[in-house]
Amino acid sequence: MSDVILERPTPQIALVTLNRPERLNAMTVDMIDELLAVLDEACGDEQARAIVITGGGRGFCAGHDLADFGGEGTVAEGMKVQEAFAGLTMAVCAQPLPVIAAVNGPAAGGGLALALAADTRVCATSARFNAAFVRLGISIRGRTIRGPNALPVVFER
Repeated sequence: MSDVILERPTPQIALVTLNRPERLNAMTVDMIDELLAVLDEACGDEQARAIVITGGGRGFCAGHDLADFGGEGTVAEGMKVQEAFAGLTMAVCAQPLPVIAAVNGPAAGGGLALALAADTRVCATSARFNAAFVRLGISIRGRTIRGPNALPVVFER
């Protein structure tokens, strides 16, 4: 099964689901590439009016899957990951359609950057935010905060 699923609940909505719930939707570089391709596909549809990104299971996105390094990562591997996340946030910011992050659980590290790159966020009461990359002494390059609408809106069900 794919790590990124594109669904059309209505012709106008492109619902993108990160589909690695067993890893809280932590992303690998390959998954980031898959997400970028799905975003391109969604924007290529003339009927689409908005993109909603959410996580499968109980988490939005735990950021980078550290198991993706396969042990101790090199500096070059670390930079490849940083560049991939930076490219993702820039691509989300550049989408011609409005992007909504439906944050349904933890959004940590690169997952937080992904949520902040969206035009707006709709958050469940289970949403949690963590800038884990700061503790590692790194940053997610690129424009990730989009002005006053960066504050989450929380809805109870």
